[in-house]
Amino acid sequence: MQTAFFETAQLAWQAERSDALDVLRKSKAEVEITARGLSVPQLTYKPSPDTWSVAEVIEHMLLAESRVQSLFRGLHEAPEGAPDQSMKPPAEVIVAMSTDRSTKHPSPPMLLPTGEVPAGEILAQFSTSRDHTLDIIAALPDLRGRVINHPAFGDLDGYQWVLFVAGHTERHAAQIEEVKAGAGFPRQ
Repeated sequence: MQTAFFETAQLAWQAERSDALDVLRKSKAEVEITARGLSVPQLTYKPSPDTWSVAEVIEHMLLAESRVQSLFRGLHEAPEGAPDQSMKPPAEVIVAMSTDRSTKHPSPPMLLPTGEVPAGEILAQFSTSRDHTLDIIAALPDLRGRVINHPAFGDLDGYQWVLFVAGHTERHAAQIEEVKAGAGFPRQ
């Protein structure tokens, strides 16, 4: 009987891991499609002094990606979550809040773009970094059971963190589209 339970749990985790990797790949592709082929003037164009350029948006995501890689590498040492953790908060809430562009959320200082990465290299660096995140997720034995606090959502398990990361990426892909749609965006 234990073997059947273990096999069922393994199949469930394999499906969940596949889903986690898929949502991360999809959000990576959205950024690549949105920013691919942009010139340096297009990447560095700022619609106003208090908004980010496309390069700054991608650098912010690159900085966030580095932080979540550390988070996922340390997931096995995180505290155990409550038995019903996978239901709090629901996946739909995480995705809706992390992709919603109607409310601005100030970025923590450590995730503010610095301009240190050349604009012409920023997309390639983000893509490479996301590939590294995918490798980390693929190697984890489990994304459930352990929790790490998120400032807006409270304790999230690893799978919930994946949903947040993918949603955060989609949110900023939409921000890139907003910059590109601006009247002053360079044609070339």
